[in-house]
Parts: sequence; structure tokens; C-alpha cells
Amino acid sequence: MASHSSTLGIFTRPLLLLLLSFLAPLFQDISITHAQNTSAQVAPIPNTQMPYARVGSKFYVQSGPRSAKSTPVFSLDLTTSWSVNAPAWTAEKFGNISNDPYSWGVGDNQSLLVLYDNPGTTYHRVNVTNPDAKWRTIAMLRPVECPVRDTVIDSRTGWMYTSNKIDEFDEPDTLCVDDRDGAYAVPDIVPSGIFGERIIDGAVYNNARQSLMNGYKRLADKTWGYLLEYSINKDKWSNYNVTGQLPTKREQNCMAIDTNGTKIVVFGGSTPDASNPTKLKPSPELFVLDLKSRQWRKAPNAASSRANAACILVEDQFIVWGGQNTKNPSGDGSILLFDLSKFEWVTTYTPPSYLLPTKPTTTASPGPSVTSEAPAPTKNESSSINIGAIIGGVIGALAAIAIVAGVFIYRRRKQKNQKSEIPGTKDVKQGHAPPEHYGKQEHGLMEGVSEDYGKTPVYSPQLVNVSSRHPQQTPILSGDPHGEPAPKYEATEH
Repeated sequence: MASHSSTLGIFTRPLLLLLLSFLAPLFQDISITHAQNTSAQVAPIPNTQMPYARVGSKFYVQSGPRSAKSTPVFSLDLTTSWSVNAPAWTAEKFGNISNDPYSWGVGDNQSLLVLYDNPGTTYHRVNVTNPDAKWRTIAMLRPVECPVRDTVIDSRTGWMYTSNKIDEFDEPDTLCVDDRDGAYAVPDIVPSGIFGERIIDGAVYNNARQSLMNGYKRLADKTWGYLLEYSINKDKWSNYNVTGQLPTKREQNCMAIDTNGTKIVVFGGSTPDASNPTKLKPSPELFVLDLKSRQWRKAPNAASSRANAACILVEDQFIVWGGQNTKNPSGDGSILLFDLSKFEWVTTYTPPSYLLPTKPTTTASPGPSVTSEAPAPTKNESSSINIGAIIGGVIGALAAIAIVAGVFIYRRRKQKNQKSEIPGTKDVKQGHAPPEHYGKQEHGLMEGVSEDYGKTPVYSPQLVNVSSRHPQQTPILSGDPHGEPAPKYEATEH
């Protein structure tokens, strides 16, 4: 019995080494894939009065905290469905930029730009279509008449436009134009009486009308029933008359337009406190303008008030992130989502059809069959396929090893049976041949005994060939308004 146990141990040890050497890379792949699937969702730190812009199929915002000198940029994926409780954020690797409350974000079809409201300063640009891109710092001359506020970009030319009323400097109202290179902002005097008492809080580029559409009267007690519009091609200012439930007096609000130029949304901002009109409080109000009927409509209030928030309008879905309120003066990191088609606040974002990944078309070829290339698996599907393939490989390896072990054990038992049939084997002691077989040895082996008898096969994991397996434009809406530095809120929300 002792001899049998010793032989079995000699057999099982190399077999175990073989098994471990074969399975280790497979389980390592499972571990890596599982870690990728269960890794914590990244999200920007709450911020307020930060630059933001939509570029192509992503919504870019600068992360907080507000107190940090420089912070990174995050992007929100607009091509996939997600919940407001688990948005599809990605931490971009462009590098950190100055966390300046007097900054503005705009974007063309491939670049994200961050402008700073300092005369004779620089701005940052990054090509977001390049996965290895880093921020470029570009010198820019901005005259005092051209502060960065409510800047929009013409997606056809890349030129940036900013409308300003700078009465605190006793300067005339201006429209500042930055060319594609951003070397110098050229001020253009706006005809007298166009702005009146209005200081713009909100501006968008209307792709359908190829014009700038600027907010509404901010300082006067009564709301004006029109938007200011500047036609780029005609170089002409005009009033865009509107009716309906007009947005009330406010500042530091967010304003966005859809890519087809059919709807404008104004959200949040700071409004006078009803109990103390000399103080401001963040607002949860949302107003929607139908540009075809020219009718404003007030929506249900949001669950959270916001001032200086980031926002975009993706067809009928209005997305809000960041901004401040009395509970979160340094920024609220939750997402608010409003569905214009349902005219209610919702919790799930659904991408429009033009942002969905393109499916390969079916190609017919001569012959009896028609082949169609299946769409590439998504990240989650690819991970599932990888895990399934790995588990299948593990099961197959175990089955193969079990077969090898079974064959080996069968051969050893057969050899033992042959040994028991040799005459006089019952008198054999370990290390000695039976007397009747003395003198019949040849080359040191007994007749009637297999050449493999007493030899233990040795398996080396170094001989096993195991290798690790590896799992495998839309026009841009430009930045939207922040307004001036946020006031200190003293009143509580109602």
C-alpha cells in the first residue's frame, strides 16, 4: 500500500503542475475582464460656473472642485442609453486646465476650445478626435470691449461671436468676432438702441437660420417679448418676436438649442426672491420656445434648482449637469434630464437615431447565398463573449486532462496486472527478482516486465505551449451662458 501511495503522489504532482500552468493564463484573463466590467463608474467632481460644450457625440464639462486651481475635463457619451443615476462619463486625458469661473467653452465638429475672460490672454484648444491629443495653448489678443461671455461658434467657418453691452466701461455695444485662428477678436459696433437695457444672458447659434439668437432682457423689471437675432450672412440685427409664457427676469441661466434650430430651452439661473426682491435665489424653472410657432411654454419645475449650470439639448432631450444651489454652493454633481416630447422630467436618456452606431449594410453577391456582416459587439457584449470563450476553454482543458489521466491510470493498472501474472511474483521483495528468473536478465531488465515498469513519466509545464489570451456631425451648439460670478445665496429654496 505504501508503494502504491508513493507512486500515485509522484503521478499527481506533475499532473497538478501541468493543470495549473495551463489554467493560470485563462483565470488571469477572467480576472482582468471581470475587473474591467465591475470597475467603479468615473464621474466629474461637482463644479459650477465652468466651461462646457458639445463636440460631435459627446458633452464635455470641466470637473471640480471649484476651489481647485486646475482640473480635468470629462465627457458624457450621447451615443448610448444611460440612467441619470449611472451616466456614461469618461475621464478625458487631455490634461488639466485652469479652473477659472471667468471662462467659456465652445466646440466645432472636432475641437474643444476654452476661452478666458482676460484681455491679451491665451486660450486652450484640443482635437477631441485624436485619442492622444493634449491641450494646446494659443495666444489671443482680446480688446477690453470683447470679454468672453455667451460666446457661440459658427460651425461652417469656426468663427466665434460674442455680443456685449459694456456700459460699465462707458463703451459702445459691440459684437466681437474671433477668426478661426483666434489671433485677434475684432469688435464691431452694434447700432444704437439694439440692446437697450439688455445685457445678454444666453446666446445660441441657429444652424437653420445661420444666425445668433441672443437671450432676453435681464435688468429691466419687465420681460421683453422678443429675442435679439443677428444674421451672419446679412450682417443685420433684428427682433425675433415671441409670445406665450415668457421667461421671467433672471441671470446666470442656461440656454440651449437643438441641432435643427427648432427649439430653444432656458433653464434655471438666479431670480429675485419673492420674500426679499433684493436678494437672488437659484431657480428650478424651465421654459421652451418653439421657433416655428414662436411660442414660449413653461415646463414643470425641476427637482433641483441650478444657477451657472452646464446644459445641452439633444433633439428632444435636455441635459443639465453642475451648477449651484443653496444646498450645494460649490456645485451639484447630479444630472437633470427633461424630455420635450413628453414635456416632463425623466430619468433615462435615449440617443436619437442619428447618434446610434452605424450598422453595416447587407451586401448581395453572385451565387446562391447572401451574406450580411453582423454589427460589431458592444463593450459589454464583447466582455461577455470573452468570458464565455475563457470558461469554454477551461472546461475543454479539464476534459482533455481528465482523458489523459484516465489513459495513464488504465495503462498503469494493466501493467500491474501483467506483473501479478509473472510466476513467483508473490515472492518478489522490493529490489529483488524471483529466484527462478536469476540469470535471465537482459540489459538490466527482467523478462516479462514492461520497459516502462518502475518508471514514472515526468511532465514539465515548460513544455506546454500555453499563451495568454487577450479579450478584445453634427453642428455643435457651442457653450451656453454662465453670466457673472454667482451671488451669495442667503435665502432657502422654496
